[in-house]
Amino acid sequence: MVISIETDIKPVPLLHELKMIEEKTGRVKRERWHEREIDIDILLYGERIVSEESLNIPHKELTKRDFFLVPLLELNSDLILPGEGIFLSDLKIVEEKSYIKGWNRNFFRMKRGVVFLDEK
Repeated sequence: MVISIETDIKPVPLLHELKMIEEKTGRVKRERWHEREIDIDILLYGERIVSEESLNIPHKELTKRDFFLVPLLELNSDLILPGEGIFLSDLKIVEEKSYIKGWNRNFFRMKRGVVFLDEK
């Protein structure tokens, strides 16, 4: 899932806020590349480029992950990769990859006003 927000919070403090949300919603710290209960990433921040030890914007893996790109392009099909000047929609991975296996099924369901992952 990808969302777009507007904020006055600078990128690094925003990352800290997002990590607090992850922690409050039950994320357990594990080794890298392990399954996560929740994972909130900053993919883009307008046209800004950020290179910090704790944060890289655009996200380092953005152009390699169709599960980032496809829903991001559904929000805005005219996005340009900051610093590169290329349209994200022109990347080959957008055309080649299948996004998420089984994409036609509903992944989430609502029960009593709360959204749950449908684990069928």
